Amino acid sequence: MKEFRIDRNDADQRLDRYLAKLLPGAGKGLLQKSLRKKNITVNGKKASPQDMVQEGDLVKVFFSDETLDKFMRDRKKFVGQGVKVLYEDDNLILLDKPLGRLTHSSKDCREGNMVDDLVAYLIQKGDYNPRLERTFTPAFCNRLDRNTSGILIGAKNAQALRLLNQAMQDREIEKHYYALVRGTFKDQTRVTKSGRKIQEKNKMVAGDDLAMETIFSPVISGDYSLVDANLLTGKTHQIRYHLQSLGFPILGDKKYGDGGQGQWLHNYQVIFHTKGDLAYLKDRVFTSPIPEKLDRIARDYLGQDYKEKL
Repeated sequence: MKEFRIDRNDADQRLDRYLAKLLPGAGKGLLQKSLRKKNITVNGKKASPQDMVQEGDLVKVFFSDETLDKFMRDRKKFVGQGVKVLYEDDNLILLDKPLGRLTHSSKDCREGNMVDDLVAYLIQKGDYNPRLERTFTPAFCNRLDRNTSGILIGAKNAQALRLLNQAMQDREIEKHYYALVRGTFKDQTRVTKSGRKIQEKNKMVAGDDLAMETIFSPVISGDYSLVDANLLTGKTHQIRYHLQSLGFPILGDKKYGDGGQGQWLHNYQVIFHTKGDLAYLKDRVFTSPIPEKLDRIARDYLGQDYKEKL
């Protein structure tokens, strides 16, 4: 038998979800059976999978040490590269993601990614100890494609992650991207075109599965244009798909355009309109500078003085 005390980062989640993260090798069926037979209890009483665990609760698991060792997967070691921090407090951290780096690890292969970079940074700083945390790992509440650069919003504790995810759903965090496109983009345009993702191709096509909404505004117009994209919903490849549907493919986009020197899409700004526990961030604006590679390409297509027009 082993006891687990619910701490702040484990609290306010369903018991079955907590157990699935605590004992990832056990399987859903076995965990539910163990709850029915009181082989797992909360505060000495029988509990249901849907019960919410609270800080201070005592979870007892009546398994042998050998079984527990088998079901409790060791937390992996996080090895990351250095990060560029745009902002940080006790709850959240904003990182500047470079071009070419994944936000999360890939299913197909294990390679460096921003989540590992974030966790390694927080471990080194002393803000996160994986040996003490049973179910929580710092995470991002937004995602950028490998070839998109810019701001990632990370949560340093479970409560912050829940608050940030809810703020995203309530559109209290405004996200702006710069996109360099082919063609003269003249007028502000609101796009509500839905789509459907083809998993095997990792590509969005016309369909009704996913509702998406983006506001595009011209920043610099000419044979090539720099467009501001205000992302109102956050679906896979949304900006790229919407700009293709308007006839303005992003320069260098191999999947939704005709390729070239590299996909020119940069998440340059986030604006917080948050309330409640995150109200201290209200009206805060954070920006990420255009990366050197994209800057060189922009100078070629928009002129050496294009930044003076931003």
